[in-house]
Amino acid sequence: MSDSNTAESVVTLSSKAEYENSINLSQHVPQAKTISEMVLDAFQSTRESDQIRELRAAIRQAHDSFDDDKAYELMGKLKQLKDAEAADIAALEDLSSKFPISRILSSFKDDPAFQEIVYGLALKVLNQTHQAISNPSSGKSKAARAKKEVS
Repeated sequence: MSDSNTAESVVTLSSKAEYENSINLSQHVPQAKTISEMVLDAFQSTRESDQIRELRAAIRQAHDSFDDDKAYELMGKLKQLKDAEAADIAALEDLSSKFPISRILSSFKDDPAFQEIVYGLALKVLNQTHQAISNPSSGKSKAARAKKEVS
């Protein structure tokens, strides 16, 4: 009876849990792990908007040039932008509670910004796959990603 419970548990695992189990159990070749980690890195990097990244850089530049007034002005803009994005996230969470994610994503298929994210990710996967197949000894280890997350 415990076997059927185990089978049901495996079926109900989220993709994230299945992924983490696979990575931890070392069931895949290093190149496959490298590519999957790259996909996750690309996904994580899209969480902060380009505008926020640009404002952060401008704030650092203002600080570096000792322009406190400019830095303060830019920090105000950054707060406004973050507040607007937080409102957008809340609206999207509300939307996702009403519609399945597949339907929401399909409505974005013609959006240029969404296409840029999807095709950018596909290009990274294509390039990493080519590199992994062409040069199988150059795969990065899981330890390299762990160090990156800690930084």
